Amino acid sequence: MSLIHHPVSTEPVPFIVFFNVTCFIETHRVLDTVSLTIPDNEHVAILGPNGSGKSSLIKAVTREIHPVIADRFVRWKIWGREIWDVFDVRSRIGIDSADLASRFFQQYRALSSPRNP
Repeated sequence: MSLIHHPVSTEPVPFIVFFNVTCFIETHRVLDTVSLTIPDNEHVAILGPNGSGKSSLIKAVTREIHPVIADRFVRWKIWGREIWDVFDVRSRIGIDSADLASRFFQQYRALSSPRNP
């Protein structure tokens, strides 16, 4: 009898691995061959001008949009898996945006402002 030993990797599994990811919303290309790796437990800021794909990247992570997989060189993994639980991902990431902050503070001001008699 022989035993085959498969060493277990001690390398941490990254949170996100995107390689050559392209996504469309209807006929508009919103991500074009994006490649990035984000380590797990890393704090990341996604900055860029309007229309640069920040929201589209988040939508790809939360599976609100899906990549076009045209060839075997496209990789799209979350925590090392090509299929993941969307609700688990959404519960483990925090998203802060100027739009979100603006809406929150607008509601907060409306709730906390004194009423005029």
